[in-house]
Amino acid sequence: MYSSYTVPITGTGHGTVQDYDRHVPVAFLGAGIRAGRFEGACGPEDIAPTLATLLGLPYVLEDGQRVLAEALSDPPLPRAPVSAPRPR
Repeated sequence: MYSSYTVPITGTGHGTVQDYDRHVPVAFLGAGIRAGRFEGACGPEDIAPTLATLLGLPYVLEDGQRVLAEALSDPPLPRAPVSAPRPR
C-alpha cells in the first residue's frame, strides 16, 4: 500500500537572476557539427539561426542573435536541396 507523500517542486523559471536559470547547456550532435566543448557566450536565441545555417536555410538575424559557427564544421557539410512534393 502506498502512503501519501509530497514531492518538492523544483526547477527554474524564465528570466531570473539565479545562475542555474541563466546558464543552460546547449548540445548539437550529428553531421556538420564539430566535436568539442565550446564555452563562449550563447543563449536560446542562437539555436534557430545555427540550425538554419546547418540546414542551408535563409535566416535573418535579430538583435542579440548569432550563429554558433564555432560548433559547425568548417565549412558546413554540403546539403542536398530539399524540394516540396509537386501537386498532382
